[in-house]
Amino acid sequence: RLFAHWFQYHWVSTLKLTFESSIDIWFLDDDPDVVTYNDFLDYFEADELTVVAMMCDDVFAPEALAALDRITRAAEQAPHVHRARSLTNIEIARIIDDGIAIGPLVDELPQTTEAAEAIRKLALDNAMLSGGMVAADSKATAVLVELAREGTTFEGKIALVGALEKIIEREQRDGRRFLLTGTAPFDAVIFHLSSRDFELFG
Repeated sequence: RLFAHWFQYHWVSTLKLTFESSIDIWFLDDDPDVVTYNDFLDYFEADELTVVAMMCDDVFAPEALAALDRITRAAEQAPHVHRARSLTNIEIARIIDDGIAIGPLVDELPQTTEAAEAIRKLALDNAMLSGGMVAADSKATAVLVELAREGTTFEGKIALVGALEKIIEREQRDGRRFLLTGTAPFDAVIFHLSSRDFELFG
């Protein structure tokens, strides 16, 4: 029996079997749900989200916003990213005298406490941001990373997660803590566990 398990393990390892990670293999090309899904992606370009959560004493402190901006810019350059959004690059609607204007929440990164407080007020007064992208107590915020269509394979998600982990590692200082969640981290873990089990048990 021991020989059988040894043989099975080395046989599987020698074959170097791989997973087919594309969702398309499970459906016919003309499946109505697949057609609708592809039409959705053609219009919106992305439908999977990974969240980089940043926690610290005050996310609106100038040094915290600077770190958030660095993370956002670096995430935009990570593999298979369609778009990365955070407090430092998101646009909001503001009521002005003759109507509504759309513009960035942060025109430029604050260098003073007064400038940071102005951004805090705009963000926390915005019902779309407060309690969502940023915690009402200003102790947590998020970078929302949208996965591009070509990156929705296991390989694409693993590459994205690896890049984001390196970005987080560079910024994990000065009391800042991070969590990574969403479809890409979840699927990356599932892939690694499944690959390990497949090699062990066949």
